[in-house]
Amino acid sequence: MISWANKNQVRWAFSDGNAGAYLTNFYRNPDALNQINWGAIAANDFRDSQIKEGKQAEFLIFDSFPWGLIETIGTIDRTVATKVQGNIANLEHQPVIAVEPGWYF
Repeated sequence: MISWANKNQVRWAFSDGNAGAYLTNFYRNPDALNQINWGAIAANDFRDSQIKEGKQAEFLIFDSFPWGLIETIGTIDRTVATKVQGNIANLEHQPVIAVEPGWYF
């Protein structure tokens, strides 16, 4: 994604927490990816405040994200997957629609 954004001169950044939070840090250098709390990203239990904040790290693209770059849409179940398929049926770009209940908690 970073390579695409740089090639297309689209501004981007990533944060180490919720982008709307007061104490969140923002980065524009891929070398700073070590500032992300990757343990929090992988965690399923985020009652701890540091895990909760770290889990909200974001990758941000300025203005809009190209639909054609979406590779997969993960849904919680087959019912939602069917609805999503119906919503995008007439679009040229057709990302994979995968049932991924493990992505939801």
